[in-house]
Amino acid sequence: MIEFRKALSAKLTAINSEVYHQRASDNAEFPYLVYEITNIDYGGEPGSDIYYIEIEGWDKSETGDTTILETLMAAVKAGLEKQTITHGSITAAFFIENQLALDNDNDEQIIRRRQSYQAKVYERS
Repeated sequence: MIEFRKALSAKLTAINSEVYHQRASDNAEFPYLVYEITNIDYGGEPGSDIYYIEIEGWDKSETGDTTILETLMAAVKAGLEKQTITHGSITAAFFIENQLALDNDNDEQIIRRRQSYQAKVYERS
């Protein structure tokens, strides 16, 4: 999973410079991305796995304007949906499952969006 996480992090960092695994730093600058990876299936064949990825976009807006965050999440989708990335010994193909607008986390200025993907990951031996 470490190679896959490196590949995903590199891809997301090419889209937005503020990218975090599991939890953003306390001094993260908006907008930023936070991702989580879960291994849901060992693929049924040697050298392959299926991962479930959740990517959350966070922004802060005094006016409630979601344009910056929506543009960022569209770039994430364009960069991952039906795309294949290769990093080191792994190759991964991504397929989006859903996109959601999330609750504002008790702060009316915080705007959140989540995209969920499945990734089929192959590892060369």
